[in-house]
Amino acid sequence: MKVLKEIALEKIENFPNCSIETLRNILNEEKVYLKSKTVKKYRKRFEAECVGQIVQGDVSEHSWIPDIYEKYCLILFIDDKSRYVLYAKFVKSDSLENHIIALKELILTYGYPIAIYYDNDSKYNYIKRNGMYFDLEKETEKPLIPRALNELGITLINSKPYQTQGKGKVERKFLTFQR
Repeated sequence: MKVLKEIALEKIENFPNCSIETLRNILNEEKVYLKSKTVKKYRKRFEAECVGQIVQGDVSEHSWIPDIYEKYCLILFIDDKSRYVLYAKFVKSDSLENHIIALKELILTYGYPIAIYYDNDSKYNYIKRNGMYFDLEKETEKPLIPRALNELGITLINSKPYQTQGKGKVERKFLTFQR
């Protein structure tokens, strides 16, 4: 606004020497709006329309018991709409076998969700070798979990890498359990 006022004083004859706030009010009355250089970016809120539609899953490795330094992994699945914990189990390692067991128990207990929302871990993302993704049309290039979910008709949604806020609901549950 300061720059705009200086330009107006210099270029327009008989332009009144007024405060910046008065200038802003005049522009608003005349329906002249200035676009700000900084545009706020709002993250799109991600939420299922109904209970049971989308399940969020993740793993957290932590020393869950005070004064015992051995770390365990917690495999956790929550309903995206209600945030109800559908599955939680402590395991020794974050392995493919433990995830397959967890998915099997989840589906047998609650049925098929429409989609499962995971992070970009290699267990639930497409194979990347030497910095390049392989042809995703070939079923042999997909890891076991995406291939299995595809066969069951469940959509796999991966969050953006290194952006935990995209999976804030399940990450919040981990914080609750850690406390």
